[in-house]
Amino acid sequence: RLLAAFPYLLHHHIQPRCLDHSQCEELRGSPHALVLHEPYTIRNTHSKPSKARECWVDKRSLPWCLLPDSVLDKCAHSHNRPLWISDRLSLEFTEITYTENFTSRERLELLKHANKLSECIGNCERIHQTAVPLNYA
Repeated sequence: RLLAAFPYLLHHHIQPRCLDHSQCEELRGSPHALVLHEPYTIRNTHSKPSKARECWVDKRSLPWCLLPDSVLDKCAHSHNRPLWISDRLSLEFTEITYTENFTSRERLELLKHANKLSECIGNCERIHQTAVPLNYA
């Protein structure tokens, strides 16, 4: 489930998809509402940073429905959710006990793939933050 949620969380990290005001009003107070506190601040007219922006999502939609409530709460409080998923995957890979069908070779291979996911996050953030020259826009 963590791996299935990863691409959705990466997309939400790069381009947040929050509910609009009317959808927030419908969900307010329901058990399906989830409030994410986005890590970046919003500047007001006096150029002072304000509180972190709240982003409302529906727990019944992807990727939130893929995660159990205990994991969902921890993921929702993370500043970089795709990186949190990647770290959580690595942690779960290290907790698998060795058997004759699962050796250190398989564990190292899984950890290598989890590390590649972390590298992909950095690459996506780098592309997203690169300014496009006006000549190409």
